[in-house]
Amino acid sequence: GVGTQDPKSELEVRGNAKGKLAGTLSVTNIAGSGASTSIDFRTYDTGTSAPNVRLKATDLNWSSRLEFQTKNPGNKNNPLTTRMTILPGGHIGVGTTSPGTPLHIASAQDSLLRLQTLDNKWLFTEWYDKDNKRRTWMGLDSNLGKFWIAPENGTKEVVINSLLRVKANLEYEGQLGKLDTLQQGGATIRAHDLSFGHTARRGSPGRAMVDNKTELVMNYGSDWSGGTRIDGKLKVTNNLTVSRDLTVERNQTVKGSSTVNNNLTVAKDLTVNDDATIKDYLTVGTEIRGKIWRTNFYTVTANKSKQEFRVKMGPSATTVAFLTHIQGNFAGTGEWATIKSIGGYWYLCAYTWKPNLIAKAMCIGKPF
Repeated sequence: GVGTQDPKSELEVRGNAKGKLAGTLSVTNIAGSGASTSIDFRTYDTGTSAPNVRLKATDLNWSSRLEFQTKNPGNKNNPLTTRMTILPGGHIGVGTTSPGTPLHIASAQDSLLRLQTLDNKWLFTEWYDKDNKRRTWMGLDSNLGKFWIAPENGTKEVVINSLLRVKANLEYEGQLGKLDTLQQGGATIRAHDLSFGHTARRGSPGRAMVDNKTELVMNYGSDWSGGTRIDGKLKVTNNLTVSRDLTVERNQTVKGSSTVNNNLTVAKDLTVNDDATIKDYLTVGTEIRGKIWRTNFYTVTANKSKQEFRVKMGPSATTVAFLTHIQGNFAGTGEWATIKSIGGYWYLCAYTWKPNLIAKAMCIGKPF
């Protein structure tokens, strides 16, 4: 016992000094710059080999690097290995002797850090700024059922600067700013209804696409009175059925059977390679090519004068050639009919047909 008459160990040093001589036990190596001082701990070994544990301080220009060393079990001749290092600047290294951050962990083990709760309640880490204000907490909630990343107090975003793979359901309560896919990839959306729109523009989001069992319905329920506009080409390889009006501002080509339950408007040319059925009016700005079935009237706008006229037709008509030349059955008036401008007025002229001969039969003599 040093400073005590009742030592509790093989060597006990007890001090009662204040000021510069406050150290109770001092270990010094006066060998000079770079010298090391250590305290060794041994069990069972008598000192013929390296100690079990060594606490080592190495001189670094009036400061020291502190190392905690142990050796692997199994053989007394196993060398000492530095397990933890504390640099003069305060950096702590576990598994490394040159930590580059306040806490640096290096290991070949898969799991480098374990956080464990003893009451099965909250388990999280906290992130504070220099003003001691918490900016984010991250971890498990009160019943360990959810993992939270919760920015707060001015921190507003969580940025993931790489691929985010979600293997379970993805739900969100706020707003999704942007959805994009990989350049060579695709997006699969499994939903009954897919809505587009924003309250700032339309008042309420429109239901633009609806999975209706065997159909994909666009502009469902007339949420947007302006209709559905396609600025590029519309290619239909099978049947096309339009329940309301269909307006095409450029050329339109129909390769399969098509049915328009109301009006069809084409600003330029209309080409039909198969059959097309129009329930009400057909408006074509320039030229019609193909076979069209309709139940009411054709409305054809002349290419230059833009005057309109209507032609009452029979159950079917084949339209070929140009806007003023229509071939087919015309309400029993003949087998050939032509739209002609005579004296500034439009007339419907009907003809009878014979091989190598077209004979004029009659012209309706008033403008339509």
